[in-house]
Amino acid sequence: GVVWLQFGLLRSRPMPFSRDIARSLAHLAPWMMADVFIIGALVSLIKVAGIAQIELGISFWAFCAFAILLLMTVQSIDA
Repeated sequence: GVVWLQFGLLRSRPMPFSRDIARSLAHLAPWMMADVFIIGALVSLIKVAGIAQIELGISFWAFCAFAILLLMTVQSIDA
């Protein structure tokens, strides 16, 4: 949805259904809880680290970057 809206802004003309997509994104913002998932994953990793050897791989850091970028994207959209 964000890409659709951004493409319309770059064309200087809104794409079809842009208003509905923007409204949907505003309503879905509270349900985007990637940061909550990261906190839960860290808590579970700390608990499991007492039992087994744990390494944080590239996928964990990529998801952290995704959560930060998602947060920045959602904040940049004017509802």
